[in-house]
Amino acid sequence: MNNLRRVTVVIVFLSIIVKLLGFLRESIIASQFGANEMTDGYLLAFSFITLIVVMTTAGFNNVFLPMYIRNFKRDPENADKNAVGILNVTTILFIVLGLLLYVLSPYIFQIILVQDAHETGVVATEIMRIYALFLTVIAIDGVLESYLQSKRNFIPIQLSKLSVGFFSAVAPLFLGTTFGINSIAYGFIFGSVLGIIIQFVYLAKDNFKWYLNFKVDRDFSKEFIVLLIPAILNATMGFTNQLVDKLFATSTTTSGAVTYLNNSSLIVSIPYAIFSTTIASIIFTMLSENADIKDKFRKTLNDGLDISFTIFFPICFGMLVIAEPLVSFIFERGAFESEDTRRTFLALLFYSPIVITQGVQLVISKALYAKQRTQLILKISMTTIILNVILNAAFIKPFGYLGLAAASSIVSIYYLVSTTFFLYKDVGNTYLKPVIHFMVRTIIATLGMAVPLYFLAQTEWVKSFYSLTQMAIIVPLGVVLYVISTYIFHKEGFKQALVFIKR
Repeated sequence: MNNLRRVTVVIVFLSIIVKLLGFLRESIIASQFGANEMTDGYLLAFSFITLIVVMTTAGFNNVFLPMYIRNFKRDPENADKNAVGILNVTTILFIVLGLLLYVLSPYIFQIILVQDAHETGVVATEIMRIYALFLTVIAIDGVLESYLQSKRNFIPIQLSKLSVGFFSAVAPLFLGTTFGINSIAYGFIFGSVLGIIIQFVYLAKDNFKWYLNFKVDRDFSKEFIVLLIPAILNATMGFTNQLVDKLFATSTTTSGAVTYLNNSSLIVSIPYAIFSTTIASIIFTMLSENADIKDKFRKTLNDGLDISFTIFFPICFGMLVIAEPLVSFIFERGAFESEDTRRTFLALLFYSPIVITQGVQLVISKALYAKQRTQLILKISMTTIILNVILNAAFIKPFGYLGLAAASSIVSIYYLVSTTFFLYKDVGNTYLKPVIHFMVRTIIATLGMAVPLYFLAQTEWVKSFYSLTQMAIIVPLGVVLYVISTYIFHKEGFKQALVFIKR
């Protein structure tokens, strides 16, 4: 366990760097290209590719990992044989899918975009075709994460993400004058190739051997396919909703609306990105291992939720306080002007509840996957798309692109409440009471931090400083206030935090 803790610290550090590289990329895009139809087109194309990545990293992983661990305990040699077979079949499938996307890209955007978004569609088609040619590379980079997680080898996953983030960020600096906004795609692809090499090197150290094999045990493949289809659909629901939001945004009168929604949602996703690739990966492995041991499963679940409350509530409220200077510091330079900052900041306010719902939902979903309740998750997830479309259609006319952000937050709350209800219906409603108790006390402690911090941030003295200086004042003070507030209002949480820090 001590080794696992050391690995967690390293993963946290690497995942923070990965996220910072992501914002470096977005900052460079904002500086060189601004917020307009061209950046909207790039983001639409990248959203489609993101769906593919999520299919392989989240959807594939949520099914493969529990099955592989279970089969490896019974027959390690046969489990590895099945793993190689699935990897090879996946490679062939994505080669075919990539060719189809290359051919159909012009027609896809012609159908889904309104006539006024012609320039956006042209850019999106060109970038989509670049990604489509290398779709297999992008997909395999994601698939290999599952194999490494099954071996509790988490660090190379972050190194791979680091490679993708770094090269997609620096590519516009060196290739931007030659290839324009397409340079981001070239950097992303090169980073993915290097990521595959890194992951294969570490897999080889764990005695994983690749060979040409397409055979998978009938029982294994049947169970895998039955579980995979709903898992992929569920894993892509959130990103499908985001894509729907962006498509609705192209119909507004606000030029760059897609970019404003994208930039604000990226900021909201910072805590989730760090949490999902660190603690959640380890919690999912432990939940999968203890799925049949009720007491250990419940304890792991509740501990995961307690950690998520402790992390995401103060981050959400703190982010609201520093939202405007944060947006300004990351994006406002070059072609991205102060009005662009204001519009992104407003979208961030409406997106902010997702900081909490995504973080808590991560643990809930992992627990349901460990219990192999993919069908339940799928049914609930399908309703989120319907609800999202209805709310988007209702909100876009009176509220514009901001209504789309508000709709996303409402949908995320609905999804969290629904899945939590059914999960604890399975594990026992009595085990939900201590979780609610912990959550309420965490909210009280968070308000003890956020209220004085908000009034301080509104003073002319703080506003007179540069955006980075404002955050340098507010963030450390917020940490101190949260510690004090937690000690006063939530001593149980304070003790758990001390234990967590020591570990």
